[in-house]
Amino acid sequence: MSGCNFISYKFVLFFLCAFIWTIGAQPLAQDSIDALLGKPKKVEKKAAPGNDLSDIPDAYFAEAKAYNDQCRGTPHLNNYYDCDCMAARLLDQRIQRGPDVNQSSILLKLGGKCKNAANMAGSEYSKCMTSYFNLPKNIPAEEYCSCFANTYAKIFELSNAKPSAKLSMAIHKRASLSCKNPELAKRLYPEISGIHKKKN
Repeated sequence: MSGCNFISYKFVLFFLCAFIWTIGAQPLAQDSIDALLGKPKKVEKKAAPGNDLSDIPDAYFAEAKAYNDQCRGTPHLNNYYDCDCMAARLLDQRIQRGPDVNQSSILLKLGGKCKNAANMAGSEYSKCMTSYFNLPKNIPAEEYCSCFANTYAKIFELSNAKPSAKLSMAIHKRASLSCKNPELAKRLYPEISGIHKKKN
């Protein structure tokens, strides 16, 4: 890797890190959803990053760049997470915690952050459109799958729970009922009543 390219991604990751620091302080409004689908986490308040990169070891930037590449090349990770966000948070935590903490421990702590709702919606829409036997008979497939995928992605993004089969099933049940029978969904799952709005 040339020195120019290395410095380039170093600054890209730095500004990504600055962006994540900025949005990291935004509070989550859906405590009830977090209580149901995952334990709520305290919002971490971070100081604004400085402009001097000279004290940050090059190895930290290389680690973040390598993880970003790995994330983008792994469909499971890329569907669940925003890889740029994860790489920036990995760099942030590495700076805070130092070189002796293994990467797995840092990533485990970040498991509920940097959700990729856009990719998740696309993935769920594709799966829905090919699940012929599970589609409702009284709603056009495209209409139902669009509703289901978008509702699924919104609940997924709002939950602080880490991706898992249990979380996926819980969201799937709520998103499906919300699009098949919105009124029943509001009664059974009031924590998502504001997410799905029935079209006129």
